[in-house]
Amino acid sequence: GEAASTVGAKPDNRWLTESDIRTGRCRDGRAVSPTMLRILSLAGLMAADTPTPLVLWTVAAHRRLRQALAEAVGSQGPNALDTSMTKLNDRLQRLFPGARANGNSEASTLVNAVRANLGKHLFVTTTDGVYARVPVRSQLIEPGDSVATAARDGLAQLAEHGVKVTDGDVLLVGEKALSISQGRGAPVDSIRPSRAATVLSHFVTRTPSGIGLGRPATMQLAIEEAGLGRIVYAALAAAVTRPFGRRGTFYRVAGARVNAIDGPTPGTLPPYDTWASKAPADCDGPARTIEEAVREHFGVTVGVAIVDVNDLGAEVLGATDAVDRPLVRELLVDNPLGQGDERTPFGLVRKVASEPRLAMRS
Repeated sequence: GEAASTVGAKPDNRWLTESDIRTGRCRDGRAVSPTMLRILSLAGLMAADTPTPLVLWTVAAHRRLRQALAEAVGSQGPNALDTSMTKLNDRLQRLFPGARANGNSEASTLVNAVRANLGKHLFVTTTDGVYARVPVRSQLIEPGDSVATAARDGLAQLAEHGVKVTDGDVLLVGEKALSISQGRGAPVDSIRPSRAATVLSHFVTRTPSGIGLGRPATMQLAIEEAGLGRIVYAALAAAVTRPFGRRGTFYRVAGARVNAIDGPTPGTLPPYDTWASKAPADCDGPARTIEEAVREHFGVTVGVAIVDVNDLGAEVLGATDAVDRPLVRELLVDNPLGQGDERTPFGLVRKVASEPRLAMRS
């Protein structure tokens, strides 16, 4: 048909059979990414009986489809996604007999009810399956506020939009929100760096986002947190290893609590765009408190993880016993909760497809 001719006319396009995709190599010898098999299997586009030619979607085509679905939902209401999937299924059947497009009901509910933060993705695929990372909004958290209450209220608001917290979900709590509530943050102008902090800050790489210890005020917090001796040792280790191309030595030696110190970040919701904060004084205890608050209010058991996430990486500072910490770090590597004025210090992780491993251990 016309669609097949259009695809075949471009020399860089390749027609792939199910055999090509399963073996990881097409007939001209080029490798086929194993991700292709995973995506097509999850989407239900693999023919079960005979090999069927399949169209390899380009990134541009994928973006156009996402935009079209978003516009349809915006103009036609929540049922637009199911309608669009039905139409896509019909077209695939006409182009490729035996092919189909399957919509996951859980994923469809989430797509209809919530939106990812700007520039972020709602879903992520890992070797264990497909997970949703739902941003949960909150009021501005101030010193002395109860993070457990704020998280409970955020989940209640999410439920009003059709997404109810369920057993096995993992609730994410940003460490900065917890730190602020514990009174461990302060305006940068109120911090008086020592001479040692001013000198040592030059040994740390400054990041474009403003997060880190490459400024005297945040270095002063690091000295207060870990002690001058440990910070000097970390700075010397960084100086020695930097000529060999080793990055991040300072933070590895100084430790996770020093790594969790946040500096003022442009775009963060005021007044905290001019604040610096230490790591929370305790993380495991508040995680258990939040878990209990959710259980009492919603009648479900969730995992709770206190996370330090930014555009440079992710770390779990504390969690309830059932949380799979390595998996949570993997799910948050792209910082889905955002780092600006989204007002989403909480997030909800939920598995929506596939079997192997859950975000909570049994």
